Amino acid sequence: MSLARDTAYNLAGALAPGLVSIVTAPLYLHIIGIERYGILTICWTLVGFMGFLSLGMGPAVAQRLAIERDSSDEARSATFWSAILLSVGMALAGGILLWLFGGLYFRTVSISEASLRFEVSRSLPWLAIAFFVSLSSGVPNGALQGRQWFAAMNVIGIATAIAIAVVPLAAAVLVGPQLQVLLIAILSVYFGSFVIQLTVCARAVPLARRPAASIGIMRKLFTYGGWMTLVSLLAPLTMLSDRLVIGSRLGSAAVPVYVIPYNLVSRIIALPSSLSSASLPKLAGAGAEREQALLTLGLRMLLAVLMPLCVAGNLIMGPFLHFWVGDVIATRGTTVGCILVFGFWMHAIGHIPSTVLLGRGRPDILAKLYIVYAILTLPVLFLFLHLFGLAGAAIAWTLRASMDLSLFRWAKPARRDSLGTTYCSAVVLASTVAAAVLNWRFPLFWIVSSCLVLASVLIARKIGPQELFPLFGDKFGWRWSQLKDV
Repeated sequence: MSLARDTAYNLAGALAPGLVSIVTAPLYLHIIGIERYGILTICWTLVGFMGFLSLGMGPAVAQRLAIERDSSDEARSATFWSAILLSVGMALAGGILLWLFGGLYFRTVSISEASLRFEVSRSLPWLAIAFFVSLSSGVPNGALQGRQWFAAMNVIGIATAIAIAVVPLAAAVLVGPQLQVLLIAILSVYFGSFVIQLTVCARAVPLARRPAASIGIMRKLFTYGGWMTLVSLLAPLTMLSDRLVIGSRLGSAAVPVYVIPYNLVSRIIALPSSLSSASLPKLAGAGAEREQALLTLGLRMLLAVLMPLCVAGNLIMGPFLHFWVGDVIATRGTTVGCILVFGFWMHAIGHIPSTVLLGRGRPDILAKLYIVYAILTLPVLFLFLHLFGLAGAAIAWTLRASMDLSLFRWAKPARRDSLGTTYCSAVVLASTVAAAVLNWRFPLFWIVSSCLVLASVLIARKIGPQELFPLFGDKFGWRWSQLKDV
């Protein structure tokens, strides 16, 4: 299986939601209003918080099916159904908890209209059902990843992303912009996607005609997934708590000002996430030499491709937000977005060592790191939010993301690759500072930013594989044939 091809499939699937949101976000703001859009964002943040109840079954079944690539069809089918049984049970419990917790949380959120607060209370049951279906779909998605059916997995993902953006918007126009209408539309999309995933898994795994689960397999899945559950529990706390705190401290209307640039910038991790997804089945059970080759190749690809994109992203952040969503959000959101660019850059690089550890079957190291994050995140977030407002929340998120690089202690890159990571990070940080401090309407901003873009391209030329970037020098001697065959 080609790492480059599988990464390309995953990248297309990861970028599709971002491209669709660029078109639909202004329409949502116009049709349902900024406050209702903020509440809808909070709803999905709550769903993200409850994601730990998946018990890590998606990654667990992907890793196990990758190891069982040469096992019998019956063995792989038993792994799939064992994971489904665990996942569905926890999804049911999670839906009930989400219903109860959501009602308690929204009492703390400032909502200007009484009718809108009534909409929230009526919408929570539908949110709980949507959570149940979406959480259950993690196992089929993990199964397709473990069997390396990346094309099918991403075709389903792209279709779902488009439908998630378009169907609720159409429902808001045809039926009304009420929250319950939006959530029912989203639920219908999730359910259809889940049915299609099961149909494809019937061939990919393949699934036995008579479902069979095994206590022994459940125990193994739970051992791996247990640590991933802890990561899933703590990751939303450390990565998504900012918008919940903003909602409770500054009101629901402030959430979109932070979330819109956040969602835009978060597309940075499309490439590392795609590369990680493609690499995990190849790393499972791999020897030390092959593991090091994948680590080196993945890191160099990310540094060379992502650094110029991040620098260019900082360059266009202000004018893009201005013309996309208007001055009300752009005035406060530009600085937030630029700070988050550097945070997501650091988080993206951290995908490489984390994937190596998951391939080794060591999710416990990730879980322990997230325990440290959980201890530090909320105090730092409250402090910086108090001192610097929305920009402070972005700074707190970036500080947390920068700690991801500590994972290189266990997945050790070559010294030259470590130096390359340092140089690239310095350039991205310089572009973040320039974009946050200088006004994009003045020539000095464009002069400084253009110099940084040029510097990023020159550094990428020395790091990137020649055949991946035809104009770049072959500094490290990598060939396209190696990229295809790893």
